[in-house]
Amino acid sequence: MMQADAPDRAGEPAAARALRVEALPLVALVARLGEATPADPAELRRSLAAAVAHFEANARVAGVDEAGVAAASYVLCAWGDEQFGAAPWGAGGAGLLQRFHGEAEGGDRLLRLLSRLAEKPREHRALLELFHTCLSLGLRAGMALGSRDHEILRTRVHLALEQAAPAPALVASWHCAAAAASPPRAPRVALPAVLLLGVLAVGIYSASQLQLAARVDGVLAALQRLVPASTVAAQPVAAAATAPPRLAPELQGDIEAGRLSVRDEALRSVVVVSADALGDATGPLTRLGAALKKLPGKVLVVGYTDGSDPPTARMPSAWHQAMEWARGAADILRPQLGDERLAVEARVDAAAGAPLRRVEIVLFPQ
Repeated sequence: MMQADAPDRAGEPAAARALRVEALPLVALVARLGEATPADPAELRRSLAAAVAHFEANARVAGVDEAGVAAASYVLCAWGDEQFGAAPWGAGGAGLLQRFHGEAEGGDRLLRLLSRLAEKPREHRALLELFHTCLSLGLRAGMALGSRDHEILRTRVHLALEQAAPAPALVASWHCAAAAASPPRAPRVALPAVLLLGVLAVGIYSASQLQLAARVDGVLAALQRLVPASTVAAQPVAAAATAPPRLAPELQGDIEAGRLSVRDEALRSVVVVSADALGDATGPLTRLGAALKKLPGKVLVVGYTDGSDPPTARMPSAWHQAMEWARGAADILRPQLGDERLAVEARVDAAAGAPLRRVEIVLFPQ
């Protein structure tokens, strides 16, 4: 067991290292909740609760004090509830805050917790790094992602960390995740020619976008390596083989022609369209929309890619490419389903499913 007061080579307490080591797998798990399309959401909820309990127990054994365990657990539970509740299959959220902390939601308390931690950034450096990582990867804390307030909050945490240590000295195990949401700074340009300045600005912007996009893809790949896909996406239940047909009969002609494939499972139906066939998929997707219109339930449109396409200024990362495919398919479905039923996601995975470059339309029937 590591002792709480045993410093490492950089003078960091062992308890802070232990918190980071024990929290990182749970951070990866919660980050991937937005990618999950589980056959059994209830089982995923139980697995997530077990992961939180596992983190708390291991952190205590490793020497993290009770206040540190409670604070880290609170942040991760609040984020997990947000991720679960935002998913089309979430059905009210994971209930982690209620189970582990006796609270229904954590927006106000998260802000109070952050204020307390920021008062002593050196003492709470590991917790602030955890907070910043979660904010960078999607923790909303009661705010809209990408909003000015959310960015101010994330900046405030980063400034508090800089009081504890300069940015280059931030611990590497958190740094890759935080980098995904930290745009690179453009170099200063001092040229009198306005036209040339404009051309340079465009070039700098494009290069920055490509650089940031590459880092985003790298972080996503790192998270996927940390947590096996089977941890997040529950394996199809045995009842899937005997599930009553929902979409397959309506799309039999398109299935036989090879324009798409359909899996009607016990708790969901999955329609797969190859990305290479999307240009000719307006008719099949329109027929799919008509079939989905008859069936109540949320519809998740997910673009998948293996990352083999080279980046361009328009598609600076594999994630952007997958999102473009998903949005294109969703745009065809939207006139028949409406915005309230549709959710769109993008994933980069070189080993999941076939074809690797595809769009999946997933119905979660009510």
